[in-house]
Amino acid sequence: MVKVIEQETFDAVVQENIEEFDLSKEEAIKDAISQFEAQGVNLANIVTSSDGDGDQHIVIVALNCLALDEAMSEEKIVEHCSTVKSECSKGLAEKIMATKHDGYNILVKVALKDDLEKASLAAVQALAAFLQANPDPFDENCFNVIMLCLSDPDDAEMVAAGLDVALASCVRHEQNRQNLMRNKILDYLDKVYDKHAEAVAYIWQALVQDDDVRVPFGKAHDTAREIVEEHNAQGKLISSMKGNKNPSIYLACLSSLTVRNEYCQHVAENDGLVCLFDLLSDPDQKPQVLKEVLLLFKTLAGNDNLKREIRDSQKICVFVSIISQNVANKGICHAGASMLAAVCLRTPENAQQVIDAGGAEVLVQVLATHVKNAVVAVGCISAMRNIVSRSKNFTELFVKLDVEELLNQTGAMHPTEFAVCDAVKAALRDMGLKVHLKEEWTGKKGQVVSS
Repeated sequence: MVKVIEQETFDAVVQENIEEFDLSKEEAIKDAISQFEAQGVNLANIVTSSDGDGDQHIVIVALNCLALDEAMSEEKIVEHCSTVKSECSKGLAEKIMATKHDGYNILVKVALKDDLEKASLAAVQALAAFLQANPDPFDENCFNVIMLCLSDPDDAEMVAAGLDVALASCVRHEQNRQNLMRNKILDYLDKVYDKHAEAVAYIWQALVQDDDVRVPFGKAHDTAREIVEEHNAQGKLISSMKGNKNPSIYLACLSSLTVRNEYCQHVAENDGLVCLFDLLSDPDQKPQVLKEVLLLFKTLAGNDNLKREIRDSQKICVFVSIISQNVANKGICHAGASMLAAVCLRTPENAQQVIDAGGAEVLVQVLATHVKNAVVAVGCISAMRNIVSRSKNFTELFVKLDVEELLNQTGAMHPTEFAVCDAVKAALRDMGLKVHLKEEWTGKKGQVVSS
């Protein structure tokens, strides 16, 4: 079991080192860290910096001053808010300390002071840093802050700060996401999309995640449906991608929102496929963009009509070529292999185009290069399996590339990864190769005795 301590305990030991051993503050902190680490104490949530005025940490000093803001000038309020923002940006320990000293309520109070514009902006920016990876304190008062920030679309700085608060509050927090949706956050986002498209895309993507481990069933699908059907998110994202030098967030958001078969068709109807192929055709395209494009194609390939459109475009060879040119990039290899697996699923005509483009050689090369990476390995093996499952004549080509030995090697390298072992056995079976099936339990012959 991991041992933890309170901030006060750590501070007391530091103070004891200073008083008893006449150490400087830096030396006292270093000695205290060594003591607790030797005892197996986890200091991840403890502030161990030497910043501060006397016995108090700098974030506490700033919050105490903000709590008495009536006696301060607006410049001093801005200065203290900037200090809180800087400290909270350092890590979770500083956020926890600020939370324990009523940092959330203090910042919200300052942020709602619409008569002090600079102070309000600084407080909202500090609030965004405070809530990042620490969204639990969020309540209706903070939503009022967001509404205040988004009320004037022409105030770029305030809108950007409000969007940062909205994003921080809904990452890995399902209840906050649902509260934002109930309070019509999407209507506010529509008003500022044109000038803050990237920030809105980040929020859309965060709203449809299922990443809160405390909630067994979220409403990500319902939220995605509302964003797509009632706010035309797909059309807006595709328009934002066109001519954009770094459309990664729009691609990632589009993948997250395309959760239904008809939504895949909507992408094609909005010239999405043409836009994606244009991004792939750029010889100087960034690896991150290539990865996101391939992942989006994987999502779109869930629609059988789009599989046919992709085949009719004669661009499957482009996918294979991109993977071949980026064999060392595990992100592109995983995205590309997964996309080929989706495109070839139950579609032998697509599998034929993959083979004609040298896909078998590329997949074997990728698997050999990333054999130690379980995620990439599963993607490659799934692609191989889908290629041969309805086209058994392609098996011979893979066999000539010594795929049997490579598959067995992959399975042996990941004995505890059930996804890898299952993929290996399924691929060997579909290729008609020898599969070693381990019989987990065998009963012993004996007589049944009745009581």
